[in-house]
Amino acid sequence: MSKQPTASNSGDLQYLLEMLDALVAPEDYLSGSEKHSSKEAIFAAYQLQIRQIIPFEKMGFMVPDEDGLDFELEYFWPESQIEKELQEQLEQYIEDRTFSVALQQNRPVILQKGEHNSELEILHVLATRSKIVAMFFGVTGKIKKELNELQLKMLSIIMANCAYALDSNELATQIREYNEQLETKIEYRTRELLTAKEVAESANKAKTEFLSNMSHELRTPLTSIIGYAESIHQGLADPVAQNINLEKTKKQSEVIIRNASHLSQIINDVLDLSKIESGNLEIEKMVFSPVLMIEEVKNLVTLMAKDKNLELIVHYQLPFPAEIDSDPTRLKQILLNLSSNAIKFTESGTIRIEASFVQPEQKMFFKVIDEGIGVAPDKHGQIFEPFRQADNSTTRCFGGSGLGLVICKHLSEALGGNISLKSEIGKGTTFSFSIATGKVPYENLIQTEMELFENKEDDDDFKPPSLQGHVVFSEDWIDNQDLIAFYLENTGLSYTATSNGEEAVEKVLEESPALVLMDIQMPVMDGMEATQLLRACGYSGPIVALTANVLKDEVEKYMANGFDGFLAKPIGQKKFYSLLEQYFEKSSISKKEQSQDSWPASDKFKTMSANFASSLPERLKELREVLGQGDLKQFAALVHGLKGAGGSFGYPEITVLAKEMEKVIKERAIKELPYQVNELEKMINDIVLNQ
Repeated sequence: MSKQPTASNSGDLQYLLEMLDALVAPEDYLSGSEKHSSKEAIFAAYQLQIRQIIPFEKMGFMVPDEDGLDFELEYFWPESQIEKELQEQLEQYIEDRTFSVALQQNRPVILQKGEHNSELEILHVLATRSKIVAMFFGVTGKIKKELNELQLKMLSIIMANCAYALDSNELATQIREYNEQLETKIEYRTRELLTAKEVAESANKAKTEFLSNMSHELRTPLTSIIGYAESIHQGLADPVAQNINLEKTKKQSEVIIRNASHLSQIINDVLDLSKIESGNLEIEKMVFSPVLMIEEVKNLVTLMAKDKNLELIVHYQLPFPAEIDSDPTRLKQILLNLSSNAIKFTESGTIRIEASFVQPEQKMFFKVIDEGIGVAPDKHGQIFEPFRQADNSTTRCFGGSGLGLVICKHLSEALGGNISLKSEIGKGTTFSFSIATGKVPYENLIQTEMELFENKEDDDDFKPPSLQGHVVFSEDWIDNQDLIAFYLENTGLSYTATSNGEEAVEKVLEESPALVLMDIQMPVMDGMEATQLLRACGYSGPIVALTANVLKDEVEKYMANGFDGFLAKPIGQKKFYSLLEQYFEKSSISKKEQSQDSWPASDKFKTMSANFASSLPERLKELREVLGQGDLKQFAALVHGLKGAGGSFGYPEITVLAKEMEKVIKERAIKELPYQVNELEKMINDIVLNQ
């Protein structure tokens, strides 16, 4: 027989049922708009359940930050005035490590304030199986009896439910956000595809128009070439003809040449564009004079400008670099294209080419300014696209393939810069572009107009100064030794050559020269150590560094270690003689008595240059052997020597490649060295074949 309930256990059963009623689903406490919406709504619902189990007067929930290292009070009840009070009490528990203990318990941590029947403070962690979601903190009023085990167990159940509700809500939020992002991505991708379709259709239309224009551009000069060639052929083949009108034939041949050149330019443009689109555009950097290159462009387009009675002006903004490291052919191509366009689209007025240099950016900036027909604002971006011109009427009126500007855009970017334009219909257009120059030290900047146009002098006409005095110089490369000796002989100066720093110190202290030229990288003792030793021994004369390393910090290092100046390799004759004139007086002996040779036209220099070229295969062999042995220090020394000697003997491409190899060595990208040695071999083979 079953046991009948008594009055006592009947009361316990009623109490248990009341407790179970408190565990009713928290959704019943959420309004329709709040369900599955926020942490605050969930906290508010569960705090109602909690208060049915235990009569808390104050409570709050703290949630961890993203890193899980700190907790912030996010929800509190009953009012905002208690926030500060709760926060202060929680900070106290954090300091005395009570908070830390509570985090590790999956049950209530009860703290009693004062004696019996006083307030209780309860901490309870809210955690799922995988993570801590929050921390509950509640404060009761004064209670008459202790909390029973059922109340505490029910509190833990509510905390677990709340933790999973918060976790589920976070997951639901993430899913909702992911769906929203997915919808946005689908919408964005759809727009992208529609745009791509429109672009493809536009490109197809542009190509069709381009082929039509190209057909016209090719057929027009071909008509003249074929027609005049047939006329000349008939004149030569006619046996009846007693004589040939040479003047007429000459004019016809000039028409053929001019149209053939036009065809050649079109073909070159198409090939360049093909290389650009396939990623095979070649950029060949070398050290060159931008002034000479710009003046060459000026000479080429001046005749075109004169044919239309246009004035061509070139303006240099000083200071201006004497030399830059870039691709002269591609830079010339950009300037010629923009200048030719300026002349083509201008009927009267002036064409202006401006060139400037900004040292902090190590870039040159160019402007080609015309007073022509201008470009409409909505066409500014279009003209840099392949197969495009401002409109079809441009092609009909002025001709052209529509490839020039897109090639200029890619070339300027390949040279480390960009291109843009400003234009106004009927008033003219300004094309601006920039290129990177490589490192240009302040000492290599031209400061005056007189210096600017010194670069235009013909080297064959240059005559070195007549000087008197004695020089000791150190240089471990025999080719460079011969070159420096040749330069010094041309001035009438006496000299002593040494091959390392130790020899240099000995000769300087023995001979007390008026000037010491000291190479930096040498065997036995380098130039830096030799200079420091000379200063320590009391030599106070000028010492000038001969070096291929002329970065600002390196130059400052030379000056701080006893040098008075430096001369950059490759050694150019004009800079070399200019340096000598700073330290020596002019000689009374005439230049005729000194039997000076003109550089580089002299047979002696040509012989030295040829000897250097002939020695390159042996130097290449040595480089390969040293690299194969893994001796990077010796490999770097050999490369450094090539960097200094190449440009000095008329092979700047050797210097440029050697600079790139030094950079690779410095960056420890050793795997690239064999490829660069192979490139050097091709270069040397070309030099030897062309000797």
